[in-house]
Formats: sequence, C-alpha cells, structure tokens
Amino acid sequence: MDDDWGWVPEFIYIEGDEHVLLEALEKGKLQVISDGSLKQQVGTAAVQLRTRRGGHVIWIKCRTPGKPENQSAYLSGLIGLLAGILVASWLRLRLQSLAKPRVRVACDGIAALRQAFLTWPLSPTAPHFNLLSSIREALQSFSEPCAIYIDNKKVSCLALELVDKAVVLPELMEYWAAKGRLAPETFPLVDWPIVHQAMKPLKPAKQRFITKHTVGMCGVSKFRKQWSLDSENQCPLCGLEEDHLHVPCCPSDRAKTQWQLLLQELQEWFQSTTTATPIAQFLGALLCTIRTPNNLPQTETPWYRLHGMSSSALTQVCEAQLRLGPQCLLEGLLAHGWADHQQQFYRSRGSRRSGNRWAANLSRQLILIRKGMWKRRNDVFHSDDNIVNQQRATALHPSITPCGSPPTPTGGQGGMGPRHLRRPPQNQTISCRQATIDVGTDPPYSSPSSPLTYLSTYLPK
Repeated sequence: MDDDWGWVPEFIYIEGDEHVLLEALEKGKLQVISDGSLKQQVGTAAVQLRTRRGGHVIWIKCRTPGKPENQSAYLSGLIGLLAGILVASWLRLRLQSLAKPRVRVACDGIAALRQAFLTWPLSPTAPHFNLLSSIREALQSFSEPCAIYIDNKKVSCLALELVDKAVVLPELMEYWAAKGRLAPETFPLVDWPIVHQAMKPLKPAKQRFITKHTVGMCGVSKFRKQWSLDSENQCPLCGLEEDHLHVPCCPSDRAKTQWQLLLQELQEWFQSTTTATPIAQFLGALLCTIRTPNNLPQTETPWYRLHGMSSSALTQVCEAQLRLGPQCLLEGLLAHGWADHQQQFYRSRGSRRSGNRWAANLSRQLILIRKGMWKRRNDVFHSDDNIVNQQRATALHPSITPCGSPPTPTGGQGGMGPRHLRRPPQNQTISCRQATIDVGTDPPYSSPSSPLTYLSTYLPK
C-alpha cells in the first residue's frame, strides 16, 4: 500500500475470492459503491468493491478527517469516494495488462459525485479543494469517461467548430438549396472564415437580427398576415406584397432616397479604408443591381471588365461574386479573394493594414445597408405615413356620421351639437353665492321637499 494514501482506508476486509474481483476489474465490471454519513459531528464512510452479482466484496471503512465543526455529509461522501478509488487503483497494480480498466462508481451524495468527476479545473477557493484534487489525481490511473479521435489523433478538448461542421452543415446546405439562397456548387465560393470574423464580435441581438432577415422569418407583411397581425400583405411604403427580399428593392421614393443615402455612406467607407478603386466600383455597381436587376450591359464584353477589372485573378473573384449574386453580397457573403487583392493593394502603397480585417469590416458594412433599409421601412410602418393606414383611413372617413350639427338660421336645433354648442351662454350662468351677494338677504326657506323652488330664488329673473 502506498504510504501517501495509506491513511485513507482505516479498515479493509475481503469477502470471497480476490481473483474474481481482479477478473471483474479487467473486464470493466467492477463496481465501487460509497455511502457517507454524519452523526454527532463524526463523519464516516463505508465502501464496497464488488462484482455485479455480488458474493465477492472488498469492504472498506474509514473516518472523515478534520475537526468536528468541519464535518459534513458532503465531506464524508468525498472521503468514501477517495477510499474506493484508491483501493481499486491498488487492485489494478496486480493486473498483468497495461490497459486502463473501467470502473463504475456510485455514491448517495450527488454533489460529491459531480464535483469528483468534473473535468474543468478546480478553483483553489472551492470547498475541500485538497480532497477533490486528490480524487482527481487518483482517477488518472483509470480510463477516461470518453475520448475523441479525429484522423487517428486524440483530441484533448471538444472542438465545437468541427462538431458543427460535421453535424449541422450538411442539413444547413440542404435547407439553403431548398430555399434558393445558396446552391451546393456555390457554397465553396464564399469566404466563410471572413464571415465568421465579421459575425463573431457582434452582439447576440444583432446576430439574431441578421439570421432572421437572412432566412426571411421577420416582421414583414407576409408573415404578419400569417401570424394574424394584419389582414393584408402590403408594404407600408408602396402597397405591394412584401417579403424580406422586397425591403431593399421597394420601388417607393422614400425607399429610393434611403438606398442612395446608404450607398453614399458605403462609398465614404471605401474612401476612409483606402479601398482599391476597381473593387469599390465593382461592388458598388453590383449592389445597384438589387434595385435595377436589368441594368447589366447586354454586350459581349463581361460586365466586370467594363468596371476596370483587368487582372485575371481579380476577374475570377468578380465571376465568383456574380455567381453568388447581389442578394448574397447584401447579406455580407464575400467571395474568396477580395481580402487577398485588397492586401496586395495595401502592400503596394506601403500600408500595414490587414486585408482580412478590411474584408470583415466590409461584410458588416454591407449588413448595415440591409438594416438601414429595414429601419426606414419600420419607421414608416409605425407612423401616419404608412400607406396601409392611409388607405384604411380613406375607407373609414365616409362611413363616419356627424354626432350633431350647429343651430339652423331660424333658431332650430338640427341635432345634438358638439360639446361647445351644448354649453349654456356665459351670461346665463351664475353661482348661488353670487346671487346671494346681489340680493343681499337670504331667500325665504320654502320646504326641504322642494329644492328646485329653493334654488330658483337665487337665479336672476
């Protein structure tokens, strides 16, 4: 027995054949069952190492170390787990195999069991830090709860990006292809590391906004009608049917003005970041095709060459971006190569700026254009300029009947007039106090049963 850990079990008794327990340990069928207790400020623990069928058992009894005021059932559970794990590790030393065996551990204290087998590092300020550290050190002689191997290489931590790529990505590509957003052959054209770099620093609320408006499940009139919030599917700016694709290409004058303003801000951003002129011209012209899709030149010369794209490598990037389409560009999906060409442009000017950072910021700027169009649409939706509200008001006004009319020239009342017409003339209104002052004496009291007669004495004749 190791002298460092010999103090933990105070009593060990073997019932049955020890070789049967060794065989169970080698086959991974050994069980360690611990039970800790606290009574009269004395903590104790009893442990069994047994096979599944029983009959062959190693009994362990131990007392919890520490002062009486520091004892607890949780501490007793921890010392029982440590004793059982240590005895199981001593049994392992008698095995001929070098493989690490598996042992099933059970304890009546769920808190002690969880803290003993958690994988993240312990805090030195955690309760019973020394005892928990000893348990985790003793567990190193046994096999791990699970191990992941990728390309025959053990992974020390769970790579969430690889898991998402293996589990989520295939279904996501099928969904996008079914919705017509990205075809499977165009998916590799997107510079996904740049998109990840652009989305990562955004707040969760803005990430959810981008996701909803990219998929189309947002507060446009199409879904407001499906959700029974509106009776008609009408754009608040132009009155046409509205979905998420209609928002940036709405034909109304207000949407056109907002679009020009946002494109002007994008051009100012191009100038502030020293973007290469051919790149700025191409991306700006491609964005304009969202509102004017038939504006592409119908000539034999490719459109991107008309905008100064002379380099063959840059031409390939333009072709890839054209295959993705202007809608993907508005969603911040850039093709491979923009960051590299901008990096080369920076180097040619002696600048130490990063092309990847420029591309990530460009992706966010493109998303801001979509958000700006939505904000303009939403402001109109909640204002009196909403064309749907104006149509409702126009249809409602003829059905409103006046509640009264002013007096006729002959003195007759045409009906119950407005509130200011129903008021009595000011010279006919007089208070009881003023009438008393004018008369100078109190009027005679007639009868409690005739209040009208009493009040009439105060009114002028």
